[in-house]
Amino acid sequence: MITRGVRDMARAVRFCEEGLGPPKIDSPPEVAFFNLNGTWFGPYGWDDLAEDASQPADGQEFRGATIVKPAQKATWGGYHGYFRDSDGHVWEIAQNPFMWVGPEDA
Repeated sequence: MITRGVRDMARAVRFCEEGLGPPKIDSPPEVAFFNLNGTWFGPYGWDDLAEDASQPADGQEFRGATIVKPAQKATWGGYHGYFRDSDGHVWEIAQNPFMWVGPEDA
């Protein structure tokens, strides 16, 4: 899963649906998952994502991105980590062993 912090959820969902076009799947109210046939992309509330990633950046940079929270075991059982892109947006990269995000026919 790839999660991106957004300030306006309705606007982000509209952009994904109308601008990008992947199918939206059933999601909890605080996130909107879109099926990318092998992974999910999910806009998520900026403040909630920032709170979850609330460890200080370790200073490691990679091609303009800064590690905010290194990959580690998540409280919900999977693994996740956070980085801030060159525009200051916080992203979460997660692996959830309890949910299949691949194509339906696989």
